[in-house]
Amino acid sequence: MVSKSSENTEIGVEPLETDTPTQQTRSLKGRLIVFILLLAVVIACIVWILSIFEVGLLGDIIAAVIIAIIACFFFIHSFLSPLQHVCHVANDITLGKYATPEVPTHNDEIGQLTHSLNIISDELKNADQTRKALIANVSHELRTPVAAMQALAENMADGIVEPTSANLEMIVKEMHRLTDLIAYLLDL
Repeated sequence: MVSKSSENTEIGVEPLETDTPTQQTRSLKGRLIVFILLLAVVIACIVWILSIFEVGLLGDIIAAVIIAIIACFFFIHSFLSPLQHVCHVANDITLGKYATPEVPTHNDEIGQLTHSLNIISDELKNADQTRKALIANVSHELRTPVAAMQALAENMADGIVEPTSANLEMIVKEMHRLTDLIAYLLDL
């Protein structure tokens, strides 16, 4: 059985390096559990404090709900902000905008996703450059026999060159060369 870290390095994805144990990868699920526990503790403390001042059960509930809503708002914002940024980067990649690599700012699944997007962006950028180079080379290779045939045919049409069997054989030879290039391209 292959371990997850060796499996990732086999496909070119390096795990995020961490400097200290506190910077080790924490999952979003773990962060959510910690948030819920802290929120429960804060609400319990507020209810306890309000019960000392005898505000009443309704006041306790209203205060707890208000604090829970405010805490949830900040948590959701801190959770969604990096996801929105990663989505923006992914959308740029789909549009062919291969920006400079993003530095993973989180040591969790979002950081791993950012790291993976960097790898995908680099691979797509390299594939795009290879594609452009191939198109440039193919267009050059296709233009050469076409230009030779065109020049010879125009010279024959203008009466500069006689339409001899050698000249016609030259056109046929260039046509075969062109056909072979097209067949080769179709086999790619």
